[in-house]
Amino acid sequence: MSLGVWLAFYVILTFFIGRLYASFLGWKFARMAFFPGVVVAALGRSFACWVTGNDAKECDCWRKGGPVEAKGAPPGSVGFRLLFAIGPFLLALAGVLAADAILEHPVAFTAQLPRMSWHPSEAGETIWSTWTRYTRGIWDAILYEPLGNFRFWIYVYLAASFVVGCAPSLDDLKSIAVACASLAVASFGLELCGVNVVVNWLHGGWLWGGFSLLVAYAIFVLVASGVLFLPVKLLRDSRKEK
Repeated sequence: MSLGVWLAFYVILTFFIGRLYASFLGWKFARMAFFPGVVVAALGRSFACWVTGNDAKECDCWRKGGPVEAKGAPPGSVGFRLLFAIGPFLLALAGVLAADAILEHPVAFTAQLPRMSWHPSEAGETIWSTWTRYTRGIWDAILYEPLGNFRFWIYVYLAASFVVGCAPSLDDLKSIAVACASLAVASFGLELCGVNVVVNWLHGGWLWGGFSLLVAYAIFVLVASGVLFLPVKLLRDSRKEK
């Protein structure tokens, strides 16, 4: 259940981030500014086509128009559409883990997403408390780093590009939402039957830690972008009034 809930949370975050950048900067500029993430997203969608035997030329793998103006759902089965939607996320997660290892862990953020359960006695934090804790934690971790650490700046840029460049479209969001809802319902049904499924290599492991870090960066990018774009909105509104 934890994976389904937090994956849905992350995808919704990146969906709004993509809309934010497309509205305020335009996707052409965003593609140039965060090109590594755009490449990762295109590779993830192309990988989905390759695995399922679909023709990548018939799918909007590069999203030149951005997530807002993306074409409709690609032709193919439900499984292909899900893999097409989730492929960029999987490669973004791999990219964050690889960059963190290669650059020798330049950001001291080690918090992991809490486990969720239907039983109140076993439930972890709420989404809101996790949001506030992660926002404060990632902000403090970034401010703690010295400005002259070039590995830190490279890592922050790559992480931000993975978050923005892999932003899902509305069709992607629908596909992943259905999969996450199915995962949550299946988890609930198993718990009602007294079956508790625990994936030790995922929850509490390095992969879960990487996913937690990616969620933290998504929260940071959304908050920081909202603050940066607020003056732009105020300037646009003042021009409209004139």
